[in-house]
Amino acid sequence: MTKKKKKLSKSKSSSYIPTTKPAGKMNLSSGNAFWWSSAILLLWCFVIYYPSLENGFTNWDDEVYVHENQMIHKLNGEHLQKIFNWENPVSSNYHPITVASLAINYHFSGLNPSSYHWTNLIFHLLNTFLVFYFIFYLGRQNLIAAWIVAFIFGLHPMHVESVAWISERKDVLYAFFFLLSMISYLRYVRQMKANYLYAALFLFVLACLSKAMAVVLAPVLLLIDYWENRTFTQKGILEKVPFFIVALVFGLLAVKVQSEGGAVATYDTFSTFQRFNFAGYGFVMYIYKFFFPLQVSTFYPYPNLTAAGNLPSIFYFTPILSIVILAASVYSRKYTKVILWGIGFYLLTVVLVLQFMSVGQVVMADRYTYLPYIGLAFILAMGFHVLWQNKQVADTLKYAATGVLVLYFGLLSYQTREACKIWKNSETLWTNVIEQFPYTDYAKVFRAYQNRGNYYGKNGRIQESLKDLNIAVQLEPNESKTYESLGNAYGSQNQLEKALSFYQKAIELDPSKASLYFNRAVVFSQQKRFNEAFQDYQKAIDLGQDLYTVLPNRAFAQMEAGQLAAALADYNTLIQAQPNHPRFYLFRGKVHFKQANYPAAIQDFQVYLNANPNDGEGNFNLSISYFQSNNLPQAQAYARKALQAGFPVSQGYRQQLGI
Repeated sequence: MTKKKKKLSKSKSSSYIPTTKPAGKMNLSSGNAFWWSSAILLLWCFVIYYPSLENGFTNWDDEVYVHENQMIHKLNGEHLQKIFNWENPVSSNYHPITVASLAINYHFSGLNPSSYHWTNLIFHLLNTFLVFYFIFYLGRQNLIAAWIVAFIFGLHPMHVESVAWISERKDVLYAFFFLLSMISYLRYVRQMKANYLYAALFLFVLACLSKAMAVVLAPVLLLIDYWENRTFTQKGILEKVPFFIVALVFGLLAVKVQSEGGAVATYDTFSTFQRFNFAGYGFVMYIYKFFFPLQVSTFYPYPNLTAAGNLPSIFYFTPILSIVILAASVYSRKYTKVILWGIGFYLLTVVLVLQFMSVGQVVMADRYTYLPYIGLAFILAMGFHVLWQNKQVADTLKYAATGVLVLYFGLLSYQTREACKIWKNSETLWTNVIEQFPYTDYAKVFRAYQNRGNYYGKNGRIQESLKDLNIAVQLEPNESKTYESLGNAYGSQNQLEKALSFYQKAIELDPSKASLYFNRAVVFSQQKRFNEAFQDYQKAIDLGQDLYTVLPNRAFAQMEAGQLAAALADYNTLIQAQPNHPRFYLFRGKVHFKQANYPAAIQDFQVYLNANPNDGEGNFNLSISYFQSNNLPQAQAYARKALQAGFPVSQGYRQQLGI
């Protein structure tokens, strides 16, 4: 293919693009400055993010993505097929590559959170390097600009959520493929080799399979064309058609999945005018937090309306400011491409999460800035470069600007390290939200009290749990999940009637939630109300509760109720699905014993004791099984082992054995 020389635009804008090297192949070997500077940056980024590696799971989606996600608990062809089936979304999102990556973590480390955090951080470091590479290439080997942009990307505290939150694996993954796709496309534009275009399209598909937000790459390619002074031709249009088709397919799929999962608020939840105000607020506040990240939060709730039904005044001012910023960016193209390119990149990569279409429970989120801040950082970096290149600017001003930039970098580093600690566990996570949004100011913060209360309850801190959950009920009296949590808290204290009353209230508010029937069935079982329990267990299964969560509880209740054949069938199902779970053999052995099938009972108890040889209960059960089989020596031997393990073997049974 014969390459034609491109004509650079004669507009003023082209003179403001630093061109220390000509466009084309990039030389990374000169002075090793590229490699040394990137290595220093990545090392510093690792040091600042190191506290995140010591964090655990949180109860904000980590349970859904990891603990309760049966698709990741086995790494085989069948489960991968389920993961890539769009009818099996996780948390109302279709992102199979993300889920598959979690399956790999689970395969090698189970529920050890360290593995998941290491993976997130490694991808973030790779992304930081790719940002450095991309800006270095885009700016014609402008090393200073590349380092500034990459530093801000790697160490901005608004990005901690994307890295320190295990469930947000989708951010670091989609960004990885997104950045590689942009780099490949830029190489195509400068070298006109079709393989780079094909690679860009393939990487784009991988990005969309990691997170649907990647669909914005298609219009971003037009922005790269603008930067490269490409003329608007038929060839340029045709080469991007596949990208826009991919974006349309994944975009429609995302809307369908999120709508069916209830993640998208119905249109009448907010008026069109309110949605416009939310979008303007997010657009401006993300820019504000780019420069002043003094208070980052994991949860930015929608605000209360005033008594007159209005939003707080800032929501009416920020849309106007947004229009001014966009207009000024368009006007700036008369003098430079930098501002329009940077604001354009920021807008295109953030527009889908500006809450025109309300998704989720927050008006804005730190994680939404992960890629968009590249555009804002680009403006800052190129402005700093132009300042130092301008010989008419006094050195004093240049040094002052450098000092401010260094202080800014110091602020980012400190705030990022502190933000990593917020994600230590669910208590630190939600306490941070509560401190920033007192419940007297924002009604929607009930979610923070609810989640912290759940954490306290699961860790045996019942009084603290009840205090938080009761505040959550005051703030939002129609939220079924809070009543379910109250039921769990009282159930753990054996206050069964109170637990039942809260489960009943939760079911009245949300009769389609499977876990409510499952939890109520457990309480019914404890009260020996077996008929009601079995009805609720079946209802939970019908509504989608995980079968292997229900069966152990139902089988035990069936055994207690004397329905031995049904209990045996459930334990057989469990052992077939999970043959390495020893307690299932223990309880199936008890069923066999109750059926007077002592050989089968002995066999199951032996399997259990192979895994737990010093368990007192297992040894005692095996002893009485041998005793019923008239094998006195074995009965005596295992009774002695039970006694050694501290199991309370009755005096009467010991007399029968003669020990």
